[in-house]
Amino acid sequence: MRICLSIVSHGQADLVDALLQSVDEFVVSEEHEVLVVITENTSAEYKCTCKYPVDYTFNLRQKGFGANHNAAFERTTPDYFLVINPDITFKSEFCLDHLVSAMTASNVDLTSPTIVDKFGETVDYKRANLTFINLIKRKLFKQTERCFDWYAGMFLVFTGKSYRALEGFDPRFFLYVEDCDICVRATRQGYQIEDVLNVSVQHDARRTSSNLFSIYYFWHLSSLLKYWLKRVSFKAFGSYDK
Repeated sequence: MRICLSIVSHGQADLVDALLQSVDEFVVSEEHEVLVVITENTSAEYKCTCKYPVDYTFNLRQKGFGANHNAAFERTTPDYFLVINPDITFKSEFCLDHLVSAMTASNVDLTSPTIVDKFGETVDYKRANLTFINLIKRKLFKQTERCFDWYAGMFLVFTGKSYRALEGFDPRFFLYVEDCDICVRATRQGYQIEDVLNVSVQHDARRTSSNLFSIYYFWHLSSLLKYWLKRVSFKAFGSYDK
């Protein structure tokens, strides 16, 4: 089977290098073909080295998170597709053979490893649906979310079959909304989302959408509005397509 690790960089050579070093040290597979796809989304270009083959793509024009990962999937047509942010690093053995076995045995289509910060504390990578009420609870009242509807897109693991059937990420959404959307669509279409990986990875958080005066915040807000309109459409017409 072919396993693809897809990484999208925005001139983040230092982060990508650190991630690839951790891949060299901790990511192992004896049974499957492993390919690393790196998409550089800015004008920066640099040489990538890794123990696994690297497919390096340089965009002439910037694309969104979802569009870049969709393109990586289309080029490689993997059996398992790992969407990994450049600010992730592996800190312990991550066996891809065990990943395949665990997902197959549990009939899981979409999962994520546990995400921890540099202090080893679990971050909020499992979240409730992005409804208006849930956001108020989360942002204003700082309530802990007990309901799990989606994994944050720091590290997502798809079966190739499910990613293809879902037609990948919806490129209309940006900044966390696309992660929620694809998980909700997967659930609605009968795909299994569940924790099956007994392993953690580290995330070096660099949030950009929390600044009220940044362009990223407005992209995030715009995506939220589009997502809510999509939910309204589903309730009205029963249609929740891509």
